Amino acid sequence: MGNFQSLTGFQGDVVLNVAFILLILIGGLGFTVLDDLLEKRCWQKLTLHSKIVLVVNAILIVLGTVLIWLLEHHNEATIGAVGVGQQWLASLFQSVSLRTAGFNTMDLASLTHATLFFMMGMMFVGASPTSTGGGIKTTTFAVLLASTFALLRDKKDVVMFRRRIDSSIISKSLAVFLLAISWMTMAVFLLLVLDDKQHPFEFVLFEVFSAMGTVGMGIGITPEWNAWCKLVLIMTMFIGRIGILTFGMSFFNKKVDKLRYPTENVMIG
Repeated sequence: MGNFQSLTGFQGDVVLNVAFILLILIGGLGFTVLDDLLEKRCWQKLTLHSKIVLVVNAILIVLGTVLIWLLEHHNEATIGAVGVGQQWLASLFQSVSLRTAGFNTMDLASLTHATLFFMMGMMFVGASPTSTGGGIKTTTFAVLLASTFALLRDKKDVVMFRRRIDSSIISKSLAVFLLAISWMTMAVFLLLVLDDKQHPFEFVLFEVFSAMGTVGMGIGITPEWNAWCKLVLIMTMFIGRIGILTFGMSFFNKKVDKLRYPTENVMIG
């Protein structure tokens, strides 16, 4: 419990906690959304991008707060030893911080495995485009979900807020997801091979997710890694910050296809 108190420092100051949460939220929304909000100040007039960002952020924050509280409110090593109000405030702070800021008000090493796993998912989604955070981005996550549901319902078009999503956007979202998963899989494998102290697998996995999301949240094993492990982590943070799609496209020359081949069906699933 001492770790919880020492890390927060301002756990009893609700105003300060809320101020930090608001700053983190603003930093994670993206400059285009902030500009859209300041200019239009009306939900109906907002762009589709802004609506998706705001809705997805709200859902992830609420979902994260509730799940973290449910998973940790009995754990005295994290938030179980404080009052219910402080438990909810700490859960909210952690939920907001997970996808961009990297501040932790709990002892991460004392979290349950279920909480760590959920946090990895939140860090993987990350913040929003043109923001200060990393990850695959909230819009990518939303487009992937919407396209999956449209496919399950056998719908021709992917529609969000009465607007059709272009097929090129869906293709890019899928590419971002696959490239991110591929790089992180390789990074985890390299770290497991190069790690001379053999840290727990879930800790290594957590560090990679945190690096890819440029969250900066660590369990404390990074200082113990050798130079090669740190180099892998540096590359992961670099890729997470500039964007996996941008990084991947930098290795290929853009060419206009002058030839179109005939189509043929392939069985999927």
